[in-house]
Amino acid sequence: RHISDGLQLEKDDVMAVNAKSEERKGTGFLTKAECRTLIEGYIEKEELADASNRGNILVNGPLCDALYRVSKKDKKQSASDHESGYPTSVKRKDLIERWMDRMDNGHALVEMP
Repeated sequence: RHISDGLQLEKDDVMAVNAKSEERKGTGFLTKAECRTLIEGYIEKEELADASNRGNILVNGPLCDALYRVSKKDKKQSASDHESGYPTSVKRKDLIERWMDRMDNGHALVEMP
């Protein structure tokens, strides 16, 4: 199951259909700014910013699964290291950093005019 499915992210946003570069449109290759916009949009849509401290984000079920769920493979490899319990609130900066860590890295060669 893909992260974007669990968070019910807009397919067009995930596929980069509005990318500035024609070559990247529809490929799913997102820039760091686009990845950040996706998670910020999800936080806003789900109203997860803590009302008393907007720097903290409440972690709902789908977001917890996307960012903190441990795969069966990882669970076997680090059974003793596995943390018990999941966060219910995290700092916005930490959440975005974790979100970016969950993304696959990609590289592109660009020909300049």
